[in-house]
Amino acid sequence: MQADNLEVVYADFIARMRDPRARPLLAMIRSFINQFQGFTPGEQPLRYAAFMEALVAKARTLSCLDYGAKAAGAGKDKDVINDDNTGDDAITNHEREDEADNTRLEMCFEYLLTNQLADAAMAGIMQSAGMAEREDQLTVKMLQFGWVEPGMIGYEDECTDKDQDNNSANTHESISLAVQELDLLAKYRTPRDKKTILLNAVRLVLGGLRADTNADDLLPCLICAVMRARPSRLLTSLKYIQLYGRVYPDEQYLFTTCLAAISFIDQ
Repeated sequence: MQADNLEVVYADFIARMRDPRARPLLAMIRSFINQFQGFTPGEQPLRYAAFMEALVAKARTLSCLDYGAKAAGAGKDKDVINDDNTGDDAITNHEREDEADNTRLEMCFEYLLTNQLADAAMAGIMQSAGMAEREDQLTVKMLQFGWVEPGMIGYEDECTDKDQDNNSANTHESISLAVQELDLLAKYRTPRDKKTILLNAVRLVLGGLRADTNADDLLPCLICAVMRARPSRLLTSLKYIQLYGRVYPDEQYLFTTCLAAISFIDQ
């Protein structure tokens, strides 16, 4: 299960966390939040990862947070499990359900924790070696080169003269929409929400390009969108997503493209 329908999944998760049987988890979470600022910037992401693993493991032992995979597996008839074909399928399905339960819990605990830890986590990343200086340099570059057009950094529009004007208008409109999306980056606290803003910006730029567009065309347009938006603490937000969030397989291309655009400006 991926990060779709988070609102529905998270609402169900919060309802389950109100169950008295979840009180040990709440105690663990409160204790960790109180301790987090006392960790060094280098320790914070490592402690967070270890705590998330322990939290999910503990949650899987509580019936109020059992989404059904364990119960379904426990109820399988031994004769069915031992069957060469049906048994293999049943075990595989159980493993998939078990993995989906873990992902669901990880996603919800991440959202819960990072809403509380965002300020301290981002501050810790800013304190890492050279980050503040890189952020300042990136801001200066975005201010200096915000006037650059996609065609100046490699974008080649191969449309016929008849389609040239329409395609150019679509490209500029998509960049403007991506700028509006990137303006929202600082508003959100969780790595998932920040990641969503970045991926949406890439999708908006992509939507204004030709159907046969490749990365060579997408990248210059995305670079221009980022430079015009000038998001604050952009490098810190990227590191925050990488250290405290998850990028799913079907998001990798868009996220990698976003990293490449920012790296181009940062170099």
